[in-house]
This record gives sequence, structure tokens and C-alpha cells, in this order.
Amino acid sequence: MFVNQESDNLWWDAFATEFFEDDATLTLTFCLEDGPKRYTIGRTLIPRYFRSIFEGGVTELSINLKHPKESFHTTSLTLDCDHCSIITHHGKHYNKSQSRASIDLMLR
Repeated sequence: MFVNQESDNLWWDAFATEFFEDDATLTLTFCLEDGPKRYTIGRTLIPRYFRSIFEGGVTELSINLKHPKESFHTTSLTLDCDHCSIITHHGKHYNKSQSRASIDLMLR
């Protein structure tokens, strides 16, 4: 099936709208050998972030949170988690060579 670029962009934007508010940010902190690296992705780039993961060959993605903390504000909710894992599966489900990757990070 052929999906043109415009409809694909609309799908990813609808996905982000379903799970993120208009003023949302996604901040990822990676603990690397040379220290923590922090990246903040604004709402307009959140669809592109997830789309790029799947365009890179990922067929399934899940985020596992350990002891997340919710903070309620006047108009928003903040989820803070010191330990979470992004688990991705690469390859087709019927393919015996399916691989799995896991990234541990802090989500703020």
C-alpha cells in the first residue's frame, strides 16, 4: 500500500495530538560515559521524533516507566521518571531474525 507524504504527516500529527498537549515537551536525559546528555523536543517536533524511529526500521515501541511521579499544575500534568526504558523491536513479526533494542534513560 502506498501512503503519500502528506497523509503520513497527518497520521503522525494525529498520534501526537492524542497523547501530547499543544504546549507539551518531551525531555530525554541519556546517561552516557561522558556524563548525562539532555534533549528537549517541543510539541511541533514530537511527531517527527516518533516517525523517525519507525522510519529507521522499528516495528514496535514501548516505554516502561519505573516509579513515575506525576505533578499536577493549573493547566498541565508533568510526568517525571528517573528510570525508564524505551524498548524497540526491529524487523517483521514473521521474521525469525527480529531484534530488540533497549535504551535506559530519565524522562522529565
